[in-house]
Amino acid sequence: MSECVVGVDIGATKVAAGLVDETGGLRGALTVPTPEMGGEAVLKAVFDLLHYLAARAQRHAIHIRGIGVGTAGQVDAEQGIVRSATANLREWSQVPLAERIGQATRLPVRVDNDGNAALLAEVWAGAAKGHGDAVGLTIGTGIGGGVVTGGRILHGAWGGAAELGHLCVNFRGPRCTCGSTGCVEAYASGHGLVERLQERLAAQPADVSPVAREYLSSHGLDGVTTAMVFQWAEAGDALARETLDDALAALAHAVVSLIHTFNPTVVVVGGGVVAANPAFVSQLAARVRGLGMSSLVQPVPIVPAQLGARAGVIGAASLIWWQCGG
Repeated sequence: MSECVVGVDIGATKVAAGLVDETGGLRGALTVPTPEMGGEAVLKAVFDLLHYLAARAQRHAIHIRGIGVGTAGQVDAEQGIVRSATANLREWSQVPLAERIGQATRLPVRVDNDGNAALLAEVWAGAAKGHGDAVGLTIGTGIGGGVVTGGRILHGAWGGAAELGHLCVNFRGPRCTCGSTGCVEAYASGHGLVERLQERLAAQPADVSPVAREYLSSHGLDGVTTAMVFQWAEAGDALARETLDDALAALAHAVVSLIHTFNPTVVVVGGGVVAANPAFVSQLAARVRGLGMSSLVQPVPIVPAQLGARAGVIGAASLIWWQCGG
């Protein structure tokens, strides 16, 4: 009988789970939309996925070794509790995930932040394989991340470390959702890109390009999407280009600060914004090369994540495999 670990990835828009073998290979997975009704509904979705995977494992003579969970929000990894949830996940703060899932399944359960899980996946089986010191950035609607140092994920006092999206790159900058100002997330996340472009479109109507003007005439500012920032910049829209340029500059300075702080041997950049724009990481790497202390910065490759949407599930499973010596 072969062995697998169930990896569960809980995000604001989807919940994914899969069977992951000892090499990081994914052997069956399922994804469902994240319920909007609150914490108990999300837990029910998780249990439904676990039931499906348990039945699949039984059919294929697979022994389930344990369950690893990566979730959005700040996680007390030692206790397996979500301390503080993202606003996009209702009633998710103070949820004792490890206890609830362990009681229902009678299996070992480990829980961590989804940014940490994504980086662990890349260190185990992706772009950072073989690196014991790595920084990961996940650029989507917001910006998450993780830090591995000496082969171990950096948790801080209780698991709140590595809120990398809230590294300040301009203390006089725009207000961030975290309550601070000038965070890199406010410039370079999907949400930040849209907000910064909307501000420029409203403040500089004379500089709006024909392609943008045509769209705005029928959809208005509220219709602007992250994809449009890149599409309009490619089409020559000056305001979109300025927005993208600022985002890359903010990210470059954030990455250099992270390299100065953690002395990694690789920086992995992934997430939906990166996946949709393949040139983004190479453009970022070019910006980073001209900044910072050369002895620290120059040797560090800035590379795109390899595992894509699978990273959350694979990284969650690694929480069990690594703990058990797999």
